[in-house]
Parts: sequence; C-alpha cells; structure tokens
Amino acid sequence: MLKILSRSSPSSSAWANRRSHPDFGNFNLWAYGKPLITDCGRTGPYEADISKRWYKQTIAHNTVMVDSRSMRKCVNNRITQWWTGAEYDFVDAISDGYRWIGVLHNRRVLFVKPDYWIISDFLPGPSYYNSSFQTTGFHEFDWLAHFQPTTLQINEKTKRIDTTNDDVNIALVPLNFDEVQVKESKGPTNTPTAMVETPYISLHQERMAFVQYQVLLLPYEGTNAPDIGITAMAADKVDRAHRKNIGYELSVLGRKDVFLESSSTEELASYGDYKFRGAVAHIRNAEKKQAHYLLLDADYFAYKGNMLFSSPQTVKAVEFSTLKPSELRIQTESNTSGIKIYAPGVTKVLVNNKEHKFSRKNHYVVL
Repeated sequence: MLKILSRSSPSSSAWANRRSHPDFGNFNLWAYGKPLITDCGRTGPYEADISKRWYKQTIAHNTVMVDSRSMRKCVNNRITQWWTGAEYDFVDAISDGYRWIGVLHNRRVLFVKPDYWIISDFLPGPSYYNSSFQTTGFHEFDWLAHFQPTTLQINEKTKRIDTTNDDVNIALVPLNFDEVQVKESKGPTNTPTAMVETPYISLHQERMAFVQYQVLLLPYEGTNAPDIGITAMAADKVDRAHRKNIGYELSVLGRKDVFLESSSTEELASYGDYKFRGAVAHIRNAEKKQAHYLLLDADYFAYKGNMLFSSPQTVKAVEFSTLKPSELRIQTESNTSGIKIYAPGVTKVLVNNKEHKFSRKNHYVVL
C-alpha cells in the first residue's frame, strides 16, 4: 500500500500556520504488512526545535527538495488526474511550492497492481508555464526517500538501493540512473517503539531546471532480491525547455513491461518499436498476446507499424486486454465511440464489465 500525502494546502489559515507541512507529493509505503518508506513522523513536541528544523521542513519528507530549501506551504497544489482501474492506479499532480525560486513540480505516481510503483517527477523552469518569473534556472535537486530502521545496500553502477531486513524489503531503482548521484544520510524517524536515527537517500542532480526523475519501487518478501533489468528505449529528442520523451523496457518478476512518458500529448512520438500520442503508457507482459495496456490522455498507439489503438478524441484513461483469446476487456471513463483496438479473433467485448456492441474492420474491433 502506498499513500500519497500533502498537508501544504489546508483550508484554514489558522491551521496552515500551525499544522501545514511543505511536503507536496510526500508518500508512505507499506508492503506485506510492514512499513518500509515512511514520513519521519512526530519527532517531538510540535513547537520544539527538532520539529521546526526537521519535521516541518521538506528535507524530512518523501518528495523532491530544491536548493536544500523547503517549499512554500499553502500554495496552489492540485491533482490534475486520478485513475483507478483493474490493473493500475494513477495520480498526476502539480505544485507551485517552489515557484518562488523559479521551479514548478509535477509528480505522477503509477501503481502496477499489485507489484510495483513508478514515481515520475518533472521540475521545469518558469518558461514552461508561461511565467515571467526571472531565474538563472540552475538548481540542485534531491529526490528523497526515508526508510524505517534498516541498512541500505547501494549498487554504485545502477544506483539501485535495497533494504536488508530479514522479512520484507524494497528495491528502489532510479530508471534514469545515469543522471543521478545517490547520497545516503540519517535523520530522526518515529518507529512503533521509539524515535531513532534511520537512513534516508537523495537522488541528487545539479543542472538547469527541466529536471526529470523516474523511480521504480518494488517491495519483496525475504532476502533474495529480485532481478530488475532496465533498458532505455531510443526516443525522439526534444528541446531542453520541455519534458523529455522517455521509454523503458522493464525486466521484472519474470516478465517484460514497458513504460512510456511523453513530452506532449499533441505530437506522435517514437520509442524504439512503439509510436504513441498521449501522456503516459504502460504495458504489462508486453511480449505476450495477453498483454494488458494502460493509456493516459491518448488517442494513438502502435507497435512495429501495426496500430493497436486509436480514438477520434483524446481518452483520459483506458485499460484494455484480451486475457481470453475471444474476449476483449476495456475499462474507461471516457466516451468510447469510434475507438479501434487491434483484437483479431475477438467475439465478445466488455466495457466496464458490461457487454458492448461493436463492429469489425479486418483485425480491429470498432466501438
């Protein structure tokens, strides 16, 4: 279970002055009944010195810190999209917490049920949002994760981080490992029995704004760390002042998954053998006929020149799969009229668990 928290936009100004935190996008992660990555918790009386310099600062939370400074509280934090489906959960949110130094923060969290999460962060400069705020644009960025008591094992080459507990552990893998430096520190954290010093890590970057992170979080039982292979896919280049197109093939849990994220939802982009127009795409079991697809803010998806999905209008979120050779399952909250999906041999279509009329055009189902 992962909880996304933010206490930096309370409705009451009195509450804001006393209880708000600069922690946009902060998350807590439990797996197999055990807390693994958590908020530091109350480390003393609320007005105590340790609370002021630690608990109430961005550095003590699982988010991104800029220039070793805390983000502003009670600013315009907003969720722009939320999706809960059969195989995926997804949230997309934006914060103005660092607008005062010329950086904005977009955090996306994708849950590939029930296995792992991908947390994607985009921190552009003000020109991305048509702001007149003047800044040099060069900053230090720290992607933070605070652990419950454990010892960390860090792979210097891949930057993968594993906890070393006897029962339940987690692998934290920066997909863009070649762009980050791992720093390990310790800080006070509440545990079920006491406040203790526990490890936390920073994925550190120093560069112009328009920084990105993609981090995979995979919990596992026991001490045998699962193999995780990351292969970056060749993607169309974009100029520095935009989100980059990124694509990864993930060898995980004995299967191959694919994760794509686009710089624009208006332009068709290439990622290796894939072409995609949309915001985010994920394929579970990409090598199998029974693959499961998630497309967000999308209208076109193709593989090796073969169109797999098209829609006459942008679909906010859609999941689809042919788990049975003759049955196509679709889940969406968008209008399905005109959607085409490559599904040869399908004789039955279910949309949101209800049988749906369709026509056929060659190997395509047309809704």
